[in-house]
Amino acid sequence: MHFATTLEPFALEDCFRRYRKHAEIMLCSSGVEEFRFGELRAVLDLSLADLDGVLIEDSDSMGSDGLRGAIAGLYRDEDPASVLVTHGSSEAIFLAMTSLLAPGDDVVVMQPCYQGLYSLAEAAGCRITPWRLEFDAGFRPDIAALERLVTPRTRMIVVNSPNNPTGAVLTEREQDAVVRIATDCGSLVFWDDAFAALSFAGDALPERRRTRSEIRIGTLSKSYGLPGLRVGWCVASPELLAEMVRTRDYVTLNLSPLIELIAERALARGRSLLERRLPQVRRNLQLLRAWAAENAEHVEWVEPEGGVSVFPRFTSAIDVDALCEELVTEKGVFVLPGSCFGEPRHVRLGFGGDGAAFAEGLRRISEHLAARTAAFVRG
Repeated sequence: MHFATTLEPFALEDCFRRYRKHAEIMLCSSGVEEFRFGELRAVLDLSLADLDGVLIEDSDSMGSDGLRGAIAGLYRDEDPASVLVTHGSSEAIFLAMTSLLAPGDDVVVMQPCYQGLYSLAEAAGCRITPWRLEFDAGFRPDIAALERLVTPRTRMIVVNSPNNPTGAVLTEREQDAVVRIATDCGSLVFWDDAFAALSFAGDALPERRRTRSEIRIGTLSKSYGLPGLRVGWCVASPELLAEMVRTRDYVTLNLSPLIELIAERALARGRSLLERRLPQVRRNLQLLRAWAAENAEHVEWVEPEGGVSVFPRFTSAIDVDALCEELVTEKGVFVLPGSCFGEPRHVRLGFGGDGAAFAEGLRRISEHLAARTAAFVRG
């Protein structure tokens, strides 16, 4: 069967296409507020002369030397030769899943998670085994459960930490345990590092020394507020990257040298970008705590340890898909239904955006929940 025909519809992207045009306030994002180019140029000290000097040629298929070096600098003891620059982390996921897996492989995937982390492997003929983060356990990963899930056929263990959508973060000890389990069964470990710079507790993944069986992906989209650059990366052994880049030769080939210049400068001054967004994230999290307390009769939540999204659960009396549609079409507030992650009682609520818009969005959600309750009582 043709690969594309076996792919499941991408629920999150379908939802964005359906509702984005109705949204006045976006509370569905999993990243920080985006930067305008003028502000970005000022922060990065990027002059017109810098831009004018770029030759619009094909870049190297692995990425420019400067950008690969900047990415390697994010990780402990990493070599630029172990870096592949990609079109966002989504391309890194695609290349890994289609190049390193074969039909019949077992893949253990932390869930809930971004759909690309399992649907591509499934379409390639792999058997997917969920490693679930349970709400009632505070979304803490169960290492003993992971040990029971792996088999001699397990080819890859896929982990996202900080987790999208729950905000759960693996401790350094838990990370080491995952690597040990993978080593024992001869598996690769695929770390989705997209939110590594937004860890409020525990150790961010880039601080650990990578073993040869580990693959890490990252992006400028989530923590740095630059999703429109479409810059991601994969860090792995040169042997694994060689397999991945052979697939890339048939699709995207390389990035634009103009984009690579901006991305390299952004990583060199990444702390400055983060410092402009983290205070806003912390203020929004405080607003979120107060909102959850005020709406405790409708919703319960687990406070995140990282990232800028939470995954609250609504009471069983609420049809969450219907609620999300009402919010975006009647109130102009877009929150992502948990059904996009296989969890129909939840929503993904992002708190990385503009503070005033976030506060107003929460107010409208509370207003709508109160109106729904009043209508139910009258009815």
